[in-house]
Amino acid sequence: MLETDEIDQIISDLKSKIEKRSEKVIYLKYYIFLKDFNMKNRNHEKLDLIFKNLKKQKIIPCSKEDGELIELKYSSDLTKIPFDEKIYFKLKDSNQNDRILEKIIDDADTDQLKNKETIDINSKSKISVPNDNAGKVDVAIGKNPKTMYIHQEEAIKKLDEKIIKANKYPFEGLLVIPTGGGKTYTAVQWLSRNYIDKNKKILWIAHRHMLLEQARDTFVKSAYTDILKNRKSFNYRIVSGLHDQAVNIKSTDDIIIASKDSLNSGKNYLIKNWLNNVDELFLVVDEAHHATAKSYRKLIKLLKEKVPKFRMLGLTATPFRTAEKEKGYLEKIFPDDLDYDVNLRTLIGRKILSEPIFEEEKTFIDLTKTLSDSDFEKLKKYDFDIDKLGKKTAKSIAENSLRNNRIVDHYIKNRNKYHQTLIFALNVDNAIALRKLFKEKGIACDAVFSPVHDAATGVTISGKENNYTIERFRKGDLQVLINVNIVTEGTDLPKIQTVFLTRPTMSTVLMTQMIGRGLRGEEADGTKNTYIVSFLDDWKDKIAWV
Repeated sequence: MLETDEIDQIISDLKSKIEKRSEKVIYLKYYIFLKDFNMKNRNHEKLDLIFKNLKKQKIIPCSKEDGELIELKYSSDLTKIPFDEKIYFKLKDSNQNDRILEKIIDDADTDQLKNKETIDINSKSKISVPNDNAGKVDVAIGKNPKTMYIHQEEAIKKLDEKIIKANKYPFEGLLVIPTGGGKTYTAVQWLSRNYIDKNKKILWIAHRHMLLEQARDTFVKSAYTDILKNRKSFNYRIVSGLHDQAVNIKSTDDIIIASKDSLNSGKNYLIKNWLNNVDELFLVVDEAHHATAKSYRKLIKLLKEKVPKFRMLGLTATPFRTAEKEKGYLEKIFPDDLDYDVNLRTLIGRKILSEPIFEEEKTFIDLTKTLSDSDFEKLKKYDFDIDKLGKKTAKSIAENSLRNNRIVDHYIKNRNKYHQTLIFALNVDNAIALRKLFKEKGIACDAVFSPVHDAATGVTISGKENNYTIERFRKGDLQVLINVNIVTEGTDLPKIQTVFLTRPTMSTVLMTQMIGRGLRGEEADGTKNTYIVSFLDDWKDKIAWV
């Protein structure tokens, strides 16, 4: 590993090269940039050191979007750039804002400097970020520019009526809004007014890292004085395997956004550092249909025992999973009726959701020939998780060239109709195989899946890289996004025109989630119609897929 002095010298040489350019900007391929610092893959600790040194020498790293240089503001941004894309470097302008910022930082106390606190003097809503996982949000003066839909206002009235006006402790209910209807935003607006503004604690739990970050972003973007009349700022912390650790939880944290696994494993820190100082708590369970799992029930039981005044709200688009046993569990976990209902057809009629147009495309592939009776039972039991069939069998299905080519060719044939398309793949091997075929056809395409080693590129895909890829799709840089169980829940992708269902399922919940990812309507900056294309294999009536 390079020493600090060597890094200093490399960056000094880089600065000299920039100064020689008339436009004061240079660029490198990202993998060349890593190679210059003796890295074959991303080393987060090292990139953090490099980022600090760049700032020290007044060099701004940037990406390029729509012909404009976009500053990479945090060290974590350096980890999100694809290996074959360019990273730009420019010299920092010594303008008035920079001088003000330098003065503020010079006047900041030592603890703030140690915590790497950043101060945004340009934006209305300011966020001080000790690291990527915890921070202080300064409330912006004025009214939140984002307005609420009628169904969201109705939901908030019901929450006020059933919880606040009834003064109900405990309260344990469900807020059910169809996928795309804004569950997170509705809950955050209500919680900001009734809990953050009144200095009461919130614990928000979910089972996917992306959902945690989405919740954090929604709280930050909702921090305006029209809602938070009594607070100038509040503190948040994200706790998960990819974020902060439970050991770092502080009594001053107003909102903890966490994975249930991290909280269960770090429950002693949660109790000691936080719950022992809390007499009232509001728990939010995102994608609440997962709350029937033992790990969720265990955590909920602990919180109810430790906190005198306990309230809980489950958020879901699909309240009941297929098993009757789990339906009974869910009704026990969330026994209080919110007496609120809005259905999919209502939101489509209001153009908040788009009108689905269903299409079926036969692959003419007989997938039963290589499968045993035991394999069929596994597919039924695990809802077409082909990885349960064994590596060889799973790979043969995932990389079936005839099937994959038919999927890609169908898109090519209809690309002027389908436009931006989200594809649900069978597994990682299938996603990689499809991505390769799309790129060979000249389609701007990428794939996202759980942190895993990509055998095709030799690169380990992280959660942050997934976020970067999804953001590229959201901005329109990608025409096709292939995913494996990443964007079934909670991911906001408003411009999707088409959803390809190449992954069969027996679960109505999963089917609803997959379809729902594409149903952002015109009133939500989405599309009028969404094509839902199911690719049908020949199963010889062996399994009844949804």
